[in-house]
Amino acid sequence: MIRYQPGYHFWITLPGDSLGKSIGWRGWILFPSPAPAVEGRDGN
Repeated sequence: MIRYQPGYHFWITLPGDSLGKSIGWRGWILFPSPAPAVEGRDGN
């Protein structure tokens, strides 16, 4: 499970619930970002 991993919050900018979450979870892992991503924060 992923806990504190640096990444970009994709689901915040991407439209759609399911689509945003799917791409979001995979997206912020690939794209680095100074903001820490918290586990389970999807759709919010």
